[in-house]
Amino acid sequence: MGMNLAEKILMAHHVDISGRYLAIHPEQVLVHDATGTPVFLQLEAMGIKKVKLYAGSKILNPIRYSIAENHLQAKFSLPAELAMIAINRKAGKAEFKDLFVKSEEMQAMQRKISTEHDPEIEKLGFDKMRSRITIRLKDGRTFTDKAEEIYRGGPDNPLTDKELEEKVRACCEDILDDSEQNQLIENIWNINNISDVRILAENIQSGKE
Repeated sequence: MGMNLAEKILMAHHVDISGRYLAIHPEQVLVHDATGTPVFLQLEAMGIKKVKLYAGSKILNPIRYSIAENHLQAKFSLPAELAMIAINRKAGKAEFKDLFVKSEEMQAMQRKISTEHDPEIEKLGFDKMRSRITIRLKDGRTFTDKAEEIYRGGPDNPLTDKELEEKVRACCEDILDDSEQNQLIENIWNINNISDVRILAENIQSGKE
């Protein structure tokens, strides 16, 4: 008997499908936990003066831009992602648009944020994404914290089904309407019963003019 679509996807990603239970996780995460810890960048309401993120080469090497000037550069800029969180409390689809990235507020916030290689973090190895952050407020107070090694959305702390669906809907915003999103999500959850990948390809195409 041939493999179904789900089995073919798993095999293509070198996942052992001989067991009864499977969990799928991202193959590579560059800055997930680094941008997860700074949720407390909500301190912006109290006046952020400077932010510095310390990390090893695993996180810093792929980052190309200290200041992002457009949405594409923002995908390779830690200061841009942290600035998004400081301003909008999230770094989602709406934030990765030129209109937002080029805004005066976003450009100003990025210039308050810098990164620095940390030899001590580097010594801990590359098995996990490690970082720490220091935030200095305008009133002189300083806050420091480390990123959670068991980060949200990772193998040891996976997203809930509801959270996964919310991420799908966020990615489909302004592209698929509610009914189209519902159909896509339903087919993804029932992927074992789909015989032709073209069904999913059709699901992600909007019927709108």
